[in-house]
Amino acid sequence: MESQTRKKFAKPPVKLACLSCRSSRIRCDGKQDCSKCLEKGKECLYTRSRRGGPRVSLHGRRSKVKPRISTADILELESPLSVQEQFLEAASISDTGFGLRQLDEIPGEDVELSDDPANAGAPLYGIDQLDQAHVFSDMQFDRLGDSESSAWDGFNSSSLTSGSEENTSDVRAYETDADILDAYYVYCHAYFPALPPPIRTPVDRPVALGSLTGGYEPSTPLSLALSAMLALIPLSDDPDPKGENSTWNRRIQAHKFAQAAFQALDNETELVDSIINPKDALSNGSPRTYRAAFHRDLPLDLESNVALMVLSIYEYGQRGNIKKMLNRSGQSLMLALEAKLYSPIIDQFVEARRRVWWATYINVCEVATISGTETAIDVRDPKYSLPYPTIAADPEAIPFFVQCQYAILDASKYDNDLNRLIRNGGDLSALYMRMLDMEARLEGLSQIADAWFDKTPCNMPVTSSEAVVAKSLRSMGRVKINSARIKIHRYSAFMNTPIFSKLHCGLQPITPDSTPAPTSNSSYNDMAHDRSSQIQLGQPPGRPAHVGTGGRPMPITSPPGDSQLPFSTLYSTNIARKAALDIAETLHALPYPNPSGLVDPSGLLSTPLTALPPRSMPTFMCCALMGAYVLAILTYKLRSGQVESPNSEITLAISTYEDALRQGLGRILSGLENYASAFEAVDGMREEVAKAFKVSLVESLSEPKNRVNWDPYYSGLDCRSAVSQGSTTFQPQ
Repeated sequence: MESQTRKKFAKPPVKLACLSCRSSRIRCDGKQDCSKCLEKGKECLYTRSRRGGPRVSLHGRRSKVKPRISTADILELESPLSVQEQFLEAASISDTGFGLRQLDEIPGEDVELSDDPANAGAPLYGIDQLDQAHVFSDMQFDRLGDSESSAWDGFNSSSLTSGSEENTSDVRAYETDADILDAYYVYCHAYFPALPPPIRTPVDRPVALGSLTGGYEPSTPLSLALSAMLALIPLSDDPDPKGENSTWNRRIQAHKFAQAAFQALDNETELVDSIINPKDALSNGSPRTYRAAFHRDLPLDLESNVALMVLSIYEYGQRGNIKKMLNRSGQSLMLALEAKLYSPIIDQFVEARRRVWWATYINVCEVATISGTETAIDVRDPKYSLPYPTIAADPEAIPFFVQCQYAILDASKYDNDLNRLIRNGGDLSALYMRMLDMEARLEGLSQIADAWFDKTPCNMPVTSSEAVVAKSLRSMGRVKINSARIKIHRYSAFMNTPIFSKLHCGLQPITPDSTPAPTSNSSYNDMAHDRSSQIQLGQPPGRPAHVGTGGRPMPITSPPGDSQLPFSTLYSTNIARKAALDIAETLHALPYPNPSGLVDPSGLLSTPLTALPPRSMPTFMCCALMGAYVLAILTYKLRSGQVESPNSEITLAISTYEDALRQGLGRILSGLENYASAFEAVDGMREEVAKAFKVSLVESLSEPKNRVNWDPYYSGLDCRSAVSQGSTTFQPQ
């Protein structure tokens, strides 16, 4: 009898249940209208389940990742010469990345901790008692049920530099802490002088990760964080540094280092008593670290600050993760405030403390500017005004850079407030005096930057005088000043016209239904009728036409009721144009790293841009994109307007103007190409600018195949991709 009784679930469940049964968690028979829905009189609907299914290994996912589209490929693409359609071409970037490629969507990046003693690493504190009681966590990436080994497999302090030859032969590594420190001075210090100056000229001594011998592995937070940043830089002998395999291997290894650095930071705040005798932990004070310092002139307790700042920039430039960038920066600031680094303590480490404090301070300002959020502290509070660090070659370089950082921070706040008023239909006249005062301040800073600026590209090595650091800081400051000017003039000049296909740095994306601002609202109508305007616009970048004595800009207003802002469209367009061209010129001249430590100006001039090592610490990429936005939209309007005139002087002026736009856009593209060769998140910006640059190469909308030949030395491109039959040659000066 019992054997004849049908078991409750002897019949296997259907492959797909209806929505009603799924929500009620009851058994469904899977029919067109299931019996349960018929019984209850409900509508029976089915939809594809997102649960279950075959598990795909990360190796399989890797093969499905959209490959990188090179700039040359973008320029080779033949597409209908509708300028708007070319700006609408899709780009593989994430809205949440503020124009950056978002790498966090790759599955398996979360960390799970294991207490398996078999995987314990070396003790961190050097205490015998701790050897027996404390084992380090084996950080293992979630394999999402995949039983196969993958590039995201578990690692600990003893496996950071292990891996197959295939996965490690093209990844940069170093054999000692001293080599990592030298590499920091070569690749990072000129753009991020958080450590004291070097005592000798540094030389880069990398090895392929698979060739490491001697058993050395980085183990401290700072050495691991720097290893993560340096692992992104392709080896000079990599035959295909932009290839999928090489890029993937660098990404994986850098992330291993970054995760290990974060774990090491946590380990250094561990209390011995918390492990072996928790009842005494609250009575025995703060954790102490027992190990050798990474840098002889940097206090041990400040290494974590620098490591967190490096990780913050890594999260932004490589992974496009704004939230983690903010978190790492906030943690660094917390440590700095806890240590009262802003206090005027005079001791043997006074210079190091000042450098770490001001690096933290600037990092806080930068992440607020990038993310569009408020700074975590009141940066104008006098108590935070510690004396500046000293750069022997140029003591005013850091104070000037800080002033430039203030300027772009204020401009970003202004831009946010303006956009809020526009969205809510507010009174823009509330910003009238604010815009006028900001432009006056920016004009003064711009004059200082222009007077100092050296337009010659260089790759000077970092020395104890830090001359190349001073040049880099002044150059980056000049970029930020001009980006700030674009931010405050962009609405007056272009009415927030979108041109990019995705959200970039607060620049709203264009949609298929959106229409570019009509040319009648721009200065190009004036160009067709006003000869003086045409000649002025065609001139090389210089001082704007409407500037009062003392450098203070005079408001160029429209008739009452016509505008609520102090500057006319034409004036703001000229300011934005000059600022964008200055950004392009400065980015072109920003120093390159010098791995050899040798001074050879002729070697730099004879080296194609594609062969130059990438600059690092990409914290001002949005500034570069602001410049590209202006040059691209001016090119767009010039193409849309198709201004023609029988007057030869006007035609020459327009041609000169067009060449200047093309040169500037190409230089910004070259700069982004250099950064993107190491930092993947920047690649989304590069793709968008490459599409805009493609439009600038077309000589005429009626002849789409007739393109200007862009010199590959300046662009880093294969000129064959930018040229077709009958093209003319254009080479920037």
